[in-house]
Amino acid sequence: MNKIIQFGKCLILGLSAMILFSCDDNPNGTDKPPVDPTTGILEVDFKLPPIQFLPDSRIHRVELCLGYNEDSIYRSLFFDCANPSDLLQAYTFNLAPGIYYYQAGVSCSAQGDSCGWAGFPGGRYGIRYSVTRVEIKAGEKTTSSPGFQ
Repeated sequence: MNKIIQFGKCLILGLSAMILFSCDDNPNGTDKPPVDPTTGILEVDFKLPPIQFLPDSRIHRVELCLGYNEDSIYRSLFFDCANPSDLLQAYTFNLAPGIYYYQAGVSCSAQGDSCGWAGFPGGRYGIRYSVTRVEIKAGEKTTSSPGFQ
């Protein structure tokens, strides 16, 4: 009876190991998910703009949102938004082919009137925006960077 239980445990352990190590969720062999040929990828390279007299540590990414047209951007009717971070520079979106607009925003946290002199409306914690038009093609990756004035 003891040998049967031990054989059953070995059999279950062997089958579990075989199932665990034989499953390949990603057949293309990379860590990236497979690209759907009916959609395109938008990669936003959200570089912080160089602003004279302000250290880079006082400029922060605060907004990255997508809209279908200029009017939806103006009215803040976004269909997708990312939560930007000071640590992450590249953001990706999977989109159907077409023309889209995205709005990127940076904020200033410097002391005194430095932010106002640097062109941030309202001074400290004011946000400067950039709106960019992109065209997405099926099965392709489009890379874009916001152009802050």
